[in-house]
Amino acid sequence: MVVLQIINTFIVVLLLLVTILVIKDLVYTDRKKRLNKLIPGPKGIPIFGNLFQINVNDLPTSLNGLYKKYGSIYRLRLGNVETVVLTGGGNMESFIKNWKIFEDRYIRVSRFFTKDLEIIFSNGDIHNKLKNVLIGEITARKLNNGPSLFNVKKYVGDLMNKIYKDDDTVVENLPFYIKELVSKIMVKFTYGREEDDETYAKIIFKVTRLVETAGHFMYSDYVPLMLPIDLINSNKGSILSDFFYLRNYSKACLEKLKNNSDTGDNDETTKANRPLIDFYYDMYLNGEIKYESVLLSPMDLLLAGMDTTANSLSNIMVALINNPHVQEKMFQEIKNNNTSDDISYSDNTKYPYTNAVIKETHRYFSVVQIPEPFITTDDVEVNGYKIAKGTQIIKNLASTHLSEEFWEDPLKFNPERFLTEEKKKTYHFGAGKRVCPGRFFGSFILFLSAILLVKNFKFVNPNPHEPINEKGVVGLVKQCIDFKVILKKRQ
Repeated sequence: MVVLQIINTFIVVLLLLVTILVIKDLVYTDRKKRLNKLIPGPKGIPIFGNLFQINVNDLPTSLNGLYKKYGSIYRLRLGNVETVVLTGGGNMESFIKNWKIFEDRYIRVSRFFTKDLEIIFSNGDIHNKLKNVLIGEITARKLNNGPSLFNVKKYVGDLMNKIYKDDDTVVENLPFYIKELVSKIMVKFTYGREEDDETYAKIIFKVTRLVETAGHFMYSDYVPLMLPIDLINSNKGSILSDFFYLRNYSKACLEKLKNNSDTGDNDETTKANRPLIDFYYDMYLNGEIKYESVLLSPMDLLLAGMDTTANSLSNIMVALINNPHVQEKMFQEIKNNNTSDDISYSDNTKYPYTNAVIKETHRYFSVVQIPEPFITTDDVEVNGYKIAKGTQIIKNLASTHLSEEFWEDPLKFNPERFLTEEKKKTYHFGAGKRVCPGRFFGSFILFLSAILLVKNFKFVNPNPHEPINEKGVVGLVKQCIDFKVILKKRQ
């Protein structure tokens, strides 16, 4: 009887709370709503807004459909969070023109436990401190003359030796080997370590699953009571297990570095090859950052850098296999400019067509379809519409890169579009104050790896009448689907 009374009381209180929220939603209009109301967009329902118009497993497709209906700037209400979605190069340029207003990240509920502890989910002074450490270690001078150049060449050479047997052997799952290549480069740069194949495979599995799962839209980011639905829709438990595996890997690497330092293993070569995490540890010892930031900031590079770079390189290979004429033209440019493997990123101006292939890959495959959202720090006008301070801003890069409104024949892979006088921009690395701090490192790896691979091998589809799948798997980073390839050694 007592239990029944408790249940009845709970139901009455819940219904009363819902009624109050519905009335508040229908009657009360706050400043953000008043200022944003002229922006076009779909009507929402009380409490939930437009949440149920979003496919939790395919946010890019949902936002693209709304873009086609409401245009390049439209308004959503996700729960009670005022949201504006921006599409197109003109709107992306607002992040440069009004960089101060668009510099802060909107921290969703699911990201809150790492708020102000690492680069991606921090704002203000702490973000600048953490970001500047990374930027300082990937300057053009250091990339062209430091150990990273040697490591990229070494690991690409290791990859070629590992996967090439003869001109008739079919290589299974090339994207995995490319992820292994990039993980070796990233782990060496970030943690100063070389691991066995089993450890690399574990890191790849954890990073891939974490990035894929974390890219699913979560209702509970906007209405926390909807967490049970999110747990049903996706295996969110894996996010925590993968996150803590990588966090503990960071900690283990740091402990090994500290032990080396304590035992005097700190000669000049070691100092010149200091990994990224070591610089964050110095900041911690100086009282500038928290200990968790030492572990999580390098993880940002491992997660964002490894997955975007590896999938972009895999997509370059897909494009070259599906477009043999592009591959041949790229090879001829490499052959004419590079008679040895002595190449650095400073040589990139000698390879306009190769650079065009890389840019077109960023546009056509758009691996970062919907970046982490921003929040306006003041009122701002974009494309003739007023957007209120405190509004969540979502950049719709998928439609920006693939809409006929902005590109001629957008569904055709055509590097030549970036060789014309009217050179359009892609926003793969973002724009404005929060442009990707690791963009030079990612471009450095892509450029060198692509040139060395195409110079040494012709990549051939084992089933020439069936193109390699270009669709990919949706996540924070769109994952290239596994594919087979035959490598034919260049003479």
